[in-house]
Amino acid sequence: GLSSLMDEFVRDARDGGRRQRGWPATCYGMSKLGVIALTRVLAREHPCMMVNSVDPGRCRTDQNDNRGPVNAADGAYTPY
Repeated sequence: GLSSLMDEFVRDARDGGRRQRGWPATCYGMSKLGVIALTRVLAREHPCMMVNSVDPGRCRTDQNDNRGPVNAADGAYTPY
């Protein structure tokens, strides 16, 4: 399932072989993919429960040299 797929990516990233095995170049992209996939799996497995994930957009963080248009505190605010 999803957990084993994500575990496989982590193993391949640790041993330096992720690109040769066809994985994306960034761990960040895979983490986002994992969250989106888990959201969909949980929503399908629990149809009576509302399951959401929220994308804060491009926030100013050290990861992007503070080039995002939204400050991190505003991005962390989660509407409900």
